[in-house]
Amino acid sequence: MERRNGAWAAKRVNGVRRFGVDDEICIGCGLCHERAPENFEVSEGEHASRVTKQPVDSGEEEACLEAEEYCPAGGISHYPDAPPS
Repeated sequence: MERRNGAWAAKRVNGVRRFGVDDEICIGCGLCHERAPENFEVSEGEHASRVTKQPVDSGEEEACLEAEEYCPAGGISHYPDAPPS
């Protein structure tokens, strides 16, 4: 992933969006892990969440979209209109 305007630019792979966490914005609350435990975590001693696994199907993609929607800091990003790579 590349960084654009302080946020991670994400693209689709096999039709599924790519997600990223901006560690300068993330507050490490862990809400993303609650919403998408297969895809996000906040490691002990860290101040920010990270993507542990990109979504591989529509179920995980929906969970990641929900995590993005509920993120209180707006630290999760994706590009919904990026063409498949």
